[in-house]
Amino acid sequence: MASPSSPKASAQGLSVISELLICLVMFNEGVQIQLIYPMLKSSVESFLTAEQGVEYAEEHAPVYSFWLTSSYYFASALAGVVYGRIADRFGRRKAILSGLFGSVGASLLFAISTSYTLALTARILTGLLDCNLAMLKAYIGDVTTAANQSRVTSNAMLMFALAVVVSPLVGGMMSGASLPGLGYAPCFFPSLTSAIMSLTIAVACLWFLPETPSFQSLRDEVVQAPIEHASGNRQSRWSVIEFVKVYRLEATTILFYGWFSFFLYGTDHAFPLFTQETKGHGLSLARERIALFLMAQGIAWCACQLVIYPPIADRFGNVRAFQLGCLMLAVSIPAVFLPSLLPDAQAMLLVIVIVRGFGQGIIFTSVVVLINNSTTCATKGTVAGVAHSFSSLSRAFGIVTIGALWSFGKVNACMYLPFVVAGTFLVVLVAASFALPGSLRYPKPEPGCLTSKEVGLVDICAAS
Repeated sequence: MASPSSPKASAQGLSVISELLICLVMFNEGVQIQLIYPMLKSSVESFLTAEQGVEYAEEHAPVYSFWLTSSYYFASALAGVVYGRIADRFGRRKAILSGLFGSVGASLLFAISTSYTLALTARILTGLLDCNLAMLKAYIGDVTTAANQSRVTSNAMLMFALAVVVSPLVGGMMSGASLPGLGYAPCFFPSLTSAIMSLTIAVACLWFLPETPSFQSLRDEVVQAPIEHASGNRQSRWSVIEFVKVYRLEATTILFYGWFSFFLYGTDHAFPLFTQETKGHGLSLARERIALFLMAQGIAWCACQLVIYPPIADRFGNVRAFQLGCLMLAVSIPAVFLPSLLPDAQAMLLVIVIVRGFGQGIIFTSVVVLINNSTTCATKGTVAGVAHSFSSLSRAFGIVTIGALWSFGKVNACMYLPFVVAGTFLVVLVAASFALPGSLRYPKPEPGCLTSKEVGLVDICAAS
C-alpha cells in the first residue's frame, strides 16, 4: 500500500497530489450543496402532490422548499463544532475522510427519496455527516504559508465555483426517475452520481492524502477542545462565552463570516423567485433562462478566483479584499430590480450576476484566509468548526428570514425589500471591517506550525 506521504512535493512545500485532492474535495462539497437547487421546486411539488394533492402543492411548495434547503444548514451548524474537535484531537485527514464517507450514505438516501419526509431526513444527514468545508479550511491553513496561502485557497475556491457551474447541469438534466418497487424518485440519478463521486474521492484521499505536518508535530500533545486560558493552564468548560473571551480575534472574523452569509445565502434563494415573478418588477424568466444566468454567475466566480482575487490579496491584503467583495455584493444584490426598468432587461441582469459572481469569489476566499490567519494550528480545527457552525446557522436563518421578507414584500407590492435590506447591512459590514487589524494579512508564526525558514518569510513580508 502506498504511503500517504509518498507523493512528490511541489516547490511550495505542498504535495502536488495533496493540492489536487484538496481541490477535488472542495468540488465535491460544492456539488453536495448546489446539486439540489435545479430540481428543488419540481421535486418538492411532486412529493406534495403525491401526499396532499395538486392544490396543496401549488400553495405550499415554496415554504417546503425553503425548509428543505435550510435543514442542511441547521444540521451542519450542529455538527461543525464536533467535527472541529475531531480534527484537533484526531487529525484533519480523519475528519475529511469521515465527511466524505458520510456524504456517500446521505447521498444514497436522498437518491431513493420518494417522499418529502425522506428527502428532508437525507438533507439533515448530509449536514450532520459532512462538514468538510470547515475541515478543508483548517487543512489549507496548516499546509500553506504566507507565500502560497492566497494561491492555494483561491484554487480550492475555484473548484467550489466550478461546482456551482456544473451542478445545475447535472441536477437539471438527470433528475426524474421511476424506480421499480419505490415509485417516482426525482433525485435518483443526480444523487447517485454524487455518491459515486464522493466514494471515489474518499478512496483516493484514503490512499494519498497525508496528515498535515502541523498536526503531526502536535499529535503527542493532548489537544483538548475545552479552552485553555492564556493566563495559565487552567481549563474551563467549553462555551460560547469562553470562546469569545479567549479567542476574541477568531470570534470577530467568524462574526463577519456569519454576517455576510446570512444575507448572501438568503438572497441567493430569493433571486430565482424574483426573476420568475410575473408581477411588479419581476422579469418573468423561464427556469432554463434563470439557470443560464446562474451559470454565468458561477463562471464569473471562477474567473475571479483565477485572475482577480490573487493579485488583489497580494497587493492590498485580505482585509481590503474582503471589503471590496462586500461592496460588490452590496451594489449587485439590491440592483436586481433595475433590469425591469430598462429596455434591455436581460443584458443588465447579466452585468449584475457577473458583478455578484466577482464579489462572491473575493469574499469567500478572503474570509477563509482571515479566519485561518486569526488562529494557531493547535486550535485551527476547532475554530474552523465553530466558524462552519455559526455560518451554517446564519445561512439557515438567512434563508428563512429573507423568505419571510420576500413573502411580506410580495403581498405589499415591494418584492425588492429583502434585496435592499441585504445591501444596506452589507454596507454596514464594510464599515465595521475597518476595525479588523492589519495582522490578519499574514499567518501567525508559531513553533510547530511553521519552519524557521517560513517564519523568516513571514517576518520579511511583514517588514515590507
